[in-house]
Amino acid sequence: MIEETDMISRNQTILSVDVHDETVLFSAKNGMYYNLSATSREIWARLADPIRVGSLYDDLTSFYGGERAVIATDAGAFLLHLQGLGVVEVTRGPVGSE
Repeated sequence: MIEETDMISRNQTILSVDVHDETVLFSAKNGMYYNLSATSREIWARLADPIRVGSLYDDLTSFYGGERAVIATDAGAFLLHLQGLGVVEVTRGPVGSE
């Protein structure tokens, strides 16, 4: 589980390039390509520098104008998926803070 107090960033070994309306990621470690478009591409762009997960949710809520709880649930699931692929790195935040 990824917590709002955690810090998240791109795995620096992942290569990425923008092609038309998509961002293509390549993992040399596992030889896989991943295509990002729309919202997933926006999230990837915001992970260029380490960011607190809760701040990312706040930024996305402001950008899209949706309900924060819904955005946090959806974005959180996507971040967890990216973590499972080894595309992002998560550093645990302090316990009990927010």
